[in-house]
Formats: sequence, structure tokens, C-alpha cells
Amino acid sequence: MPKSDRSIILFTVVCVVSLVAILLACILLPSQGGDPTPTSSLSPEEVVAEYKGQPILASQLAQWRESYRLTGAQPPSDQELLRQLVENLVLEEEAKRRGLAATQDEIDDMVQSVKDSYELPDGKEILDNYCKNAGITLEQYFDQVREVAPSILARRKLETALGEEYCQEHGMEYTTVNPPQELTEAVEQAMEELIQAQASEIQYYLDE
Repeated sequence: MPKSDRSIILFTVVCVVSLVAILLACILLPSQGGDPTPTSSLSPEEVVAEYKGQPILASQLAQWRESYRLTGAQPPSDQELLRQLVENLVLEEEAKRRGLAATQDEIDDMVQSVKDSYELPDGKEILDNYCKNAGITLEQYFDQVREVAPSILARRKLETALGEEYCQEHGMEYTTVNPPQELTEAVEQAMEELIQAQASEIQYYLDE
């Protein structure tokens, strides 16, 4: 396998490991998994935020905090974690509204890319460590990837669509390889505007 292909696969698996941990926090219920306890000592079923009436529970916030530990990162404050959870819901909804749902072939390709990464020494180490820390088998991890792949792919498609729109408006060529800072900032700004447009639909109940 060419070195460039190995690098792409390893980059993919690192991103997927992080995103799987993050997105599982959005969908796991209190009865699933280890139920880490929030630092604010809330009950797992307590609602800490809502988006269009869809509740986010304290247990989900705690799960997301744990996902940072599993990927070796230091989690930010609970308020910041909660904000990220809500924003993910907003952006996924916008992607679906634009018809950017993942196809079955795209989902299968994503799962296969992660499986391919396990054939590489670095990829094997990353996935083995994650599975060990999460207390799951490799096959269970692949099942998790398949479960959250539609959300991951929809958000990627949204980012691509926003980038292409900006480039078309400004006479630029769209690229995902070393994109210019102007393009990166424009996509981030567009996503922030989408989130702000839904501010009236978001309610936070977690104390500062």
C-alpha cells in the first residue's frame, strides 16, 4: 500500500474514533453502558438541555465527557460539552434538510476504511487502545461505527456543501486538501450562523 494511502486511512481512523465517541454520547440512553456520573451530581435522567423539545440527559453529558477520556483528551467544562452536543443536533438536522443523508454505499465504505486501518500497525494500536479503554470488542466497535456513520457522513457533506457554496460565490476552487484559511473560516462561520439561527429552539438547564 502506498505511503500516501496509509496516511489517509490512519487520518480517517483517528477522526472516526473521536467522532464515534462523540456521537455515541448523543444517542446512548442511561441504561446503555457504564453511565458515568456527571460532576454536578445530577441524576442520570435529568434533562440538562433541549433542542426543539428533544431532551439531552445528564447521562448523555457524562457519556460525552467519558468519550474525551477514551480518546486521550482533556474534556472542557460541562457547559462547553453540552453546547457541543446541542450544536451537533442542529447541524445534523440541517444536513438532513438539505438532502445530504448518507447512502448505504457511503456507510459501507466508511466502515471498511476503519477495518482496513486495523491492518496497519498504528491503526491497530489506536483501535486496540480505544476498545480496551471502552471495554468493548473490536467487532462491537465496528458496529458502533456503522451506527453513527450516517451522522458523521451527513455532517461531512454539510461542511462540503457550505464550502462549495462559498467557493462558487467567491470564484475559488473548492478543495479539502490543505484548504486556504479563508475557506476554513468561512465554513466555520456558516455553521455558526446555522446554529445561531436555531437559538430560540435551544434551552439550557445546566447551572453555570
